[in-house]
Amino acid sequence: MGASTPGFTILYYYGQACLQEHMMIHSIQNINANYTKVGYISSTCDEYQQTINKRLLFCLKSHIHVETYSRKALRLAEVYVLPYEIMGTIVTASVVVFCFVFEGSLEDQYLRIAAVGVEVITVLAAFVVSGQRIEDAAERVFDVLREVDWYHWNQINKKIYLIFLTNASRVFKIKYSENISLNHKLGIEVVKAVFSALSLTYSLQHKKYTN
Repeated sequence: MGASTPGFTILYYYGQACLQEHMMIHSIQNINANYTKVGYISSTCDEYQQTINKRLLFCLKSHIHVETYSRKALRLAEVYVLPYEIMGTIVTASVVVFCFVFEGSLEDQYLRIAAVGVEVITVLAAFVVSGQRIEDAAERVFDVLREVDWYHWNQINKKIYLIFLTNASRVFKIKYSENISLNHKLGIEVVKAVFSALSLTYSLQHKKYTN
């Protein structure tokens, strides 16, 4: 249970970050709410411009907060990446060696093997889905921002909007290295690697018995 606690904590952080991004998306979509009538939408309407300014600053601060929160979760996860990589390498090597050394049938162990497989797949899927959701939500923030009716805003609000749009264009991803991001692509690559390793092990073991 203790070994799984960091994983649950990281998933909690990712889930909270995704939830906050969706709440921010709702705020952006309603940034012109209550001012949709033609009479209110004017660059000279102080009440309208002040309200937009407050809402824009709120959304911008929320966006910065979500990214800071997500990076905190990423730093927490990075602490455990190396230990888990070492353990995964050791376990994988042990399985490969076992397949070469073992003499006999594994039929009576199928249930245990299936249980371990389901556990590994579930954990991998949980992290991959969480990372992909954060990435999708970050992309959605940028898409929603581009659809905002900013034409009647004053110059100050337009500058804030441009800053917000620039920040949102750099889509946040859960990245553990330059080439490794926690998303569907990583999940597919891991599955391919596992199946390749299993196929190679099976082929070598089958060749050993035929010889």
